[in-house]
This record gives sequence, structure tokens and C-alpha cells, in this order.
Amino acid sequence: MVGPCLGGMRVLEWLVAHPERVAAALMIGTTAALVADQIGSHEVQIEAIRTSALFAVA
Repeated sequence: MVGPCLGGMRVLEWLVAHPERVAAALMIGTTAALVADQIGSHEVQIEAIRTSALFAVA
């Protein structure tokens, strides 16, 4: 898995939640901790990705 910025945070999350499913990871320009306003703006970004037709699972 590779993830820059917010994607890197998701990679960290998946490494912790599902270590058996991640063979290798590379986080670029990311952190493991955020402040409240960053969490709020990132949640909006995550929801935009989640609801995008580009990422719809058939």
C-alpha cells in the first residue's frame, strides 16, 4: 500500500486494523496524530471519495 498525506493516514489505520492483509506499506508526508479541525476536513475528503462514482463497487 502507498499513501501520501491523508492516504498515508489510511495506510497506518489499515496496518493497525488488518496487519494480516498488508504485506508492505509506504507512507509519504503523513502523521499518526491530528487536531480536531484537521479531522473534520479529512472526514469531508473521505466522504467525497466514498461517495464518488469513480470508486463505486459493483
